[in-house]
This record gives sequence, C-alpha cells and structure tokens, in this order.
Amino acid sequence: MSQQQMESKDIHNKTLRQRYRIITGAFVDKVIAEQVAKEIKERYGLTAYVIPEHVEKSGSGF
Repeated sequence: MSQQQMESKDIHNKTLRQRYRIITGAFVDKVIAEQVAKEIKERYGLTAYVIPEHVEKSGSGF
C-alpha cells in the first residue's frame, strides 16, 4: 500500500470516529423550545435537549 493510500485510509477512519452536533438556535420562550425539541424527537427520532443559554448582561444599560 502506498503512503498516499495509507494517509487516505487514516483520514477516512478518523472521519468515521468523529461526531458532529447540530445546534438549532435560541428561543425566547422555554415552552416554545420544548415544543420544538418534542417535534424533533417525534419527527426525526433524534435526541433533543433544552438547556438555558448563558447571556451576559451588558454594562451599558441596553
């Protein structure tokens, strides 16, 4: 096996082990976020979590 083939195979194996996460976005209401998570679970069979988003307060008063 050539060096190029070995490198290609190694990259392919690493890709198979890599996991990816989908983040859909932020919602202003927890109830709506939970409804969307439920829809994702029911429609696509995926695990969906509703977690609070960390929002830093602005010191400028806005």
